[in-house]
Order: sequence, then structure tokens, then C-alpha cells
Amino acid sequence: MRSKTVVSWSAALCLCLMLSLAASPARAADITLNLGHPFTEKLTTLTSWEIWFADEIEKRTNGKVKIKIFWSESLGKTSDLPDLVSSGGIDMSILVPGYYPARFPLAQCGNQIWFVNWTNEEAFEVAKTIYWQGPIPKELEKQNMKLMYVQVLPKYQLWTWQQIKTVEDLKGKKIRSWGPYMPRRYEAVGAVGMTLTQADWFEAMQKHMTDGAFFSVQMGLATKVNEVAKNITMVDLGVNTGPMCIMNLERWKKLPDDVKQVFEQVMQEMPAKGKQLTIDYEAAAIKEATAQGITLIPFPDRQKWIDSLPDIRSQWKDDMAKKGMGQEAEDIIKLWDQAIGRVRKK
Repeated sequence: MRSKTVVSWSAALCLCLMLSLAASPARAADITLNLGHPFTEKLTTLTSWEIWFADEIEKRTNGKVKIKIFWSESLGKTSDLPDLVSSGGIDMSILVPGYYPARFPLAQCGNQIWFVNWTNEEAFEVAKTIYWQGPIPKELEKQNMKLMYVQVLPKYQLWTWQQIKTVEDLKGKKIRSWGPYMPRRYEAVGAVGMTLTQADWFEAMQKHMTDGAFFSVQMGLATKVNEVAKNITMVDLGVNTGPMCIMNLERWKKLPDDVKQVFEQVMQEMPAKGKQLTIDYEAAAIKEATAQGITLIPFPDRQKWIDSLPDIRSQWKDDMAKKGMGQEAEDIIKLWDQAIGRVRKK
């Protein structure tokens, strides 16, 4: 009888405990955020940002919050990631705005329009200005998205099978591209833009479907482009903004306030940390490429190429005006110029 009483009391105690936990608010220790990533982890000039960000969030919440990164489209194809994060199918994602010009007509500008920012400092100042002020935050909010941070790309160089030394050498060449505005810089020198996502360009280069592609030295080595392209023309495209780290807005709103504070702290530190990560990984890759015997070719015609370009920012503004967003585009360009001006006055 006593045994049954003990069991009965134990069962009642367990039931009370379960009911108490069910009635209490969700604890931060239960928070796991899934992040869908379009790239392989090997692209360290880009992916080192996410690794550091996730590690810092977990560390500063004492392990209560974990961001689980799913690399190489393993949580969804690149084309599906915006819908997945917007709908809440996944918590977070890395999105390259230039891949989705119809979805991000305003946010694409910093990723699509090159030869404007000249240094990392300028690009970071532009990123933290145009993506956090003006109309771009509203564009993201309308799609149920919360911006965590914006990456800045390393300088992009031209990887090719044959050596490219001058602007004339570019004529007729098919070069990997994305979005509606990048091809226009190729057209200015007689080249042709070929739209390919990050996941597709290696195969295209391997099969000689394209003559070359722009990406950083580190990205080329990491994806083994050097196995099929032995020349790097050091064009030094102006430094641009790159992928955005996005969280589903409703998921963000449901996070506890103390967790949001940790996120905001880390988000504020991302520009300086990310900048150094990008610089360090790219510098190491250039040394490695040289050691491997890859030919790094100077490009004295860089300014000649720039002089041949139309004002692509104005073209973008005109295109936005046709969509009823002319004022928004004008406001972004003003913010952009102000950001560059602040850096150049230093």
C-alpha cells in the first residue's frame, strides 16, 4: 500500500512539474535558429562572417541560443531561399540581393553597381548607411524580413583560360554575371555577361561554356577554379556590398528581449570584424595563388574601362522611376554619396 502511495505521489509530482513547465514562458535555452546558406563553407572571405556571428551569439548567450548553418543549399536552393525565410520555413538565410532583382529592386543596387566604392572603408560606410537608412529597410520589412548585417565583398578579379591583359582582349568574351546591371559594364568593352549563380559557375567554366568569371582570389581557390583557369587578371573591381544576412521578421519579434540585445551587440560589431576577416583571408589566398604558380596579370586599362562605362547608377534610378520608385532610388544615391564623402574627407 505504501509503495502504491509513493508511486502515486511521484506521478503527481512529475505531472505538476510538467504542467508548470508548459505554463512557463519558453526559455532561451530552447532557441535553435536554422540558417540556410547558398555557398560552400570553403568560401571563407564570405562564410567566415556567418561562422563568427553564430559562434558569438552562442557564446554571449551562454549556449542558450544556437544558430545552425546549413551550407551549400542543403536547406533550400538559392532561388528558394527568399521565399523560405519570408514565409518562416527557415529562420535565417544569406541572400545576395543582386540574384533577385525583382524581389529586391532597391537593395540590389549596392551589389550590382560596380566601380563606385574604391576601398573597404567606403564600402562598409555605404553598407551601414543605405541598408539601415532610407527605403531599403522598408523593402525588407514588407517581405517579413529583418536585416542582421550586410557583407562587403573582397576585390573581384577576372579568372580566365587565356590571358587577358587589355580592354581589347575582353571583346567577345563571355563572362559570368548576375542581375540586370552587371552585364552593362561588360557590354561597354564588347564582352558579354552570362548569368550564373555561385553554385553553377564552376561547371560552366570547367566545360568552357564561359570564358571567365569575376570573384575573389580566395573564392577561386576554394572552389578549385584554378584547376581549369590558370590566369587571374588583377582588375580590382571596386569593393561592393555583398550578401545580406536575413532573419524572418516574426521570428525576430518572438525572441526574448535579452537575446535581441545580444544580437544587436554582435550586429554592431560585424562591420569591423567582417572587414578584417575578409582582408586576412584574401591576402592569404593571393600568397597561396602566387606559390601555386598561378599567373597574376596586371591590368593597366582599368581606368580606360571605367571611362567607357555609362552612368549605371543613373540607369538604375531611371529604371526604378518606371516602377514608381524614382524618389526612393534618388534618396539611396544621396545616402550613398554622403557615405563615400564622409570617408574621403578623413
